[in-house]
Amino acid sequence: MQGDMGVEEFSARIKKIGKLAETTPEQQREQFICDLNPMNQYNIWMMAKFNDTQDSITEVLAEAKKFTLSQKSAP
Repeated sequence: MQGDMGVEEFSARIKKIGKLAETTPEQQREQFICDLNPMNQYNIWMMAKFNDTQDSITEVLAEAKKFTLSQKSAP
């Protein structure tokens, strides 16, 4: 589970474990999506990214997190 881990760190962990378990990229992607925190799962659904790669999803979620943080610091 992602928990409070950043999306990039979580993605890297899934890939590392996936290599050790000899899973396919599709299996890793499914595990990645299933174990994301609920807000990130919602963001993927809203952005219609279920057909993209794990790397693409990771990039989009990281950008969404940066945007959210920038909005919190705006006056």
